[in-house]
Amino acid sequence: MSRLNQGWVGDVTYIRKVVVWLYLAVILDLFSRRVVGYVLSRRNDTQLALTALEAAIKCRALPLGLLHHTDRGSPYAGEEYQAALNASGIVCSMSRRG
Repeated sequence: MSRLNQGWVGDVTYIRKVVVWLYLAVILDLFSRRVVGYVLSRRNDTQLALTALEAAIKCRALPLGLLHHTDRGSPYAGEEYQAALNASGIVCSMSRRG
């Protein structure tokens, strides 16, 4: 598998239920185009993003130098999320500033 085919992308979206908002964090494998990690929560916070990342790590073997791309949202840019990426040997990639 070439290095170009080794990547994940993550994002959070919101879903309106009758009375409350729910947040869905998803991580996609760019090569297979499959969801490798996801979680649904009432809070859009770092824990939401971390739980989706942990699910993705459990789901797939991590190739060396795996690239993980997200926007610059606070859940992804925070120390805790960055430490989890580093501990797993995942390379962080973020969008440019708006």
